[in-house]
Amino acid sequence: MKEIEKTEDENFHHSCKRRTLCEVLRELADIHQDSQNPHDREVRKLLSECEGMAKRMNRKLKEYKTDYDKGWYEKNKDYVADLEKRLNTKYVMEFDSGEV
Repeated sequence: MKEIEKTEDENFHHSCKRRTLCEVLRELADIHQDSQNPHDREVRKLLSECEGMAKRMNRKLKEYKTDYDKGWYEKNKDYVADLEKRLNTKYVMEFDSGEV
């Protein structure tokens, strides 16, 4: 895995209004932000890798049926709070070398 410099790209500081797989992975990364556990950085890298895989899987599924996920996801009730937390300048993102 390769670190990518933090940018203002919306994919890096993102929150979803629906509770998707990617949103749950981001919430797990949120949990590992402020801990003193030395393994947290590796956990965030793996979660980022999973998010990239989930995004690629979603694109592939949409190739087969464009509305496959219609009515699938519940609403993300804390969307605004998630977004504000992730836009915090102290929030550390870890990235894999694949698409995020």
